[in-house]
Amino acid sequence: MNLDLEDYVITVITVILLYYSKDKNMTKKELINKTVRTLSKLSQEQVQEVEDFASFILKRQDENSIRKGIQKLSESSGSFDFLEEEEILYSVDDLI
Repeated sequence: MNLDLEDYVITVITVILLYYSKDKNMTKKELINKTVRTLSKLSQEQVQEVEDFASFILKRQDENSIRKGIQKLSESSGSFDFLEEEEILYSVDDLI
């Protein structure tokens, strides 16, 4: 999908609004319209700030998805099963 800057900013802001919206009953389309109205009132620098924040939120979301995927793979792979099967080499008597 090839988005121009305005479409990209609208998409990113919509994700943020969906995530942080106080009115959970708003539809995605309503949020997009609200976002466009809000963005049109901001200066170029403010829109850039909003886009930077939205990119940060998306990056964090991607990183969390990747981390959870890696965690799930490592848990199901059995790679660390040997830690549970390790024999006890020392006893309490060895500490005295």
